[in-house]
Amino acid sequence: MSLRLIEARTHVVAVEDGRVTGTIGVLCQPGRVGLIFPPELDRPSAAVPGALIDAAVRRLEKAGAAFVQLTLPADDAKLAEPFLDHGFSLLTDAVVLERPPSPKERGSQPDSLRAIPCHSQADSGCVAGMIARINDGTLDCPELDVLRSANDLLAAHRSHSEGGRARWWRYEDAGNDVGVVLGATAEDADAIEILFFGVVPEHRGKGLGRKLLDRFLRDAGRDSQMARAGMDCRNHFAHSVYAACGFRETGRLRVWVHPLAAPV
Repeated sequence: MSLRLIEARTHVVAVEDGRVTGTIGVLCQPGRVGLIFPPELDRPSAAVPGALIDAAVRRLEKAGAAFVQLTLPADDAKLAEPFLDHGFSLLTDAVVLERPPSPKERGSQPDSLRAIPCHSQADSGCVAGMIARINDGTLDCPELDVLRSANDLLAAHRSHSEGGRARWWRYEDAGNDVGVVLGATAEDADAIEILFFGVVPEHRGKGLGRKLLDRFLRDAGRDSQMARAGMDCRNHFAHSVYAACGFRETGRLRVWVHPLAAPV
């Protein structure tokens, strides 16, 4: 039985003896992120799943991806088994968090805490520098941050903030940069999504994480908007801050990765 692999725009297709017997979805995203999806099979030979996975990985490598990511609901984890023999390993569980709409509190913030809106293009150098500092010792998928730069990560966040949806702020306390929160309104405008937030290392342990997040939610959203976020389940600091701000876990996604780039 002959096997041919044909590349389409968002898929690799397996053809055996003139008949399509399998496909696999593949996307290269901004920020050098390669996304792959479980193969869809129709009575294939035993060689098809692995051939599709290998072809999809090669395609993403040629496109410049730093890593390939497979993300599945925990209940569908068995679908990842064919990937484990082709360079993939389990990274972590990503926790999905939500906070229901709530009236904005009228409490005051310390005079020294200053929120500075950032433009996703014009202020990209400053924001990338903040991200690099915050990711020093990060607990949020550190395995990925050694494969791509802060500018790569910034490009990924920018891709989720297009069309005027960006809600990006950096924060100063007594004139010193202390942290950043990058958010975006959802495409349906019913929610505010937190893409990234953190406090620079020298100002951690002062309770600034919650102050920044509280301030951001007041400034960036409306009373009618739900807030959404995601985090590495290993990031206990972020979990405690989100919980203090009223977020609750609503789901988990299991994440596998295949590194492609050399450490930066």
